Amino acid sequence: GRMWQTFSQRDGLAGNNVFAVLQDRLGNIWAGDVFSGVSRYDGNSWQVFREADGLAGRNVRAIAEDAGGNLWFGTLNGVSQFDGRTWKTFRAGEGPAYNSVKQIAQDSQGAFWFLSLVLGAGPMRYDGKTWQEYKELAGNNSGLLVDRLGRLWVVGNNLVGVYQDTAWERLDRDRGLPRGDHREVLEDRAGNIWVTTFGIGVSRFDGNTWKNFTFGEGEYANWVGIKGEVDGRLWVTTGDGRLFQFAGQAFTLLTTLDQLNARFIHSLHIDRQGNVWVGTDKGVRKYISGRWETVAIPKSDDVGIFVIYEDREGNIWLGTFNNGL
Repeated sequence: GRMWQTFSQRDGLAGNNVFAVLQDRLGNIWAGDVFSGVSRYDGNSWQVFREADGLAGRNVRAIAEDAGGNLWFGTLNGVSQFDGRTWKTFRAGEGPAYNSVKQIAQDSQGAFWFLSLVLGAGPMRYDGKTWQEYKELAGNNSGLLVDRLGRLWVVGNNLVGVYQDTAWERLDRDRGLPRGDHREVLEDRAGNIWVTTFGIGVSRFDGNTWKNFTFGEGEYANWVGIKGEVDGRLWVTTGDGRLFQFAGQAFTLLTTLDQLNARFIHSLHIDRQGNVWVGTDKGVRKYISGRWETVAIPKSDDVGIFVIYEDREGNIWLGTFNNGL
């Protein structure tokens, strides 16, 4: 058993609403708060960074580390880069097309890609010198992935695009993908690309055509989220609180909300041992050796768990709404 430690503003955390967590290459834990800035934990104490320190804005939605060890933060008021000593901020009008950034990725050429919260925005690319917005992929973009071949995937409303060798290819037309609001994109161990579509389920792309999987007839049955695992298995959560596992050909039902004693599944993580962690509106459940256990964390019974993050030492970090880290 592990000892749980809760960090809140009283312990030096910037705020109690943590939706982004990252461990940098030096081992520090960074926690992005949606209202209060970003915090860095060195194993002993927290240091908080806000606008006065150089951070673009307090509403931190994304944290990423680049190949050179610089940290990037997406906020509602611009993008910030931190090299460990100095901050550099990019805002609309002086680089990016939009201030609000919700996802960040670095491609195989070293360029950075950003998705904005602005409706109708295209993905933005920064190569270290110039910024470019790709209007041909404008829409409500919500998924970003760099695959093992170095290609960049962007998914959004009626849109799946892949960027390779300076050109975009649209893969959402004439290949069997249902029309809809595509939300998440994931690559499995075999190199297939999986895309979730709001209300329609999940689809797999084998390099040529799409195959769609659905999860029943209920109103929320096909509002799905997807996660991959190191051993190649895939997991899907549905809006009505079921958890499915994919094993080669089809999805099998693993559990329902009744078994989890919760109303909503907010987050999902598979740890290095293959245990499944489910963050709900009523704390955390863990699937070990074929059965569910409630993870006993002090004062977490009614806490929404929105982020589950595993660091290199195997510690699990839980980001919550209104209850710290």
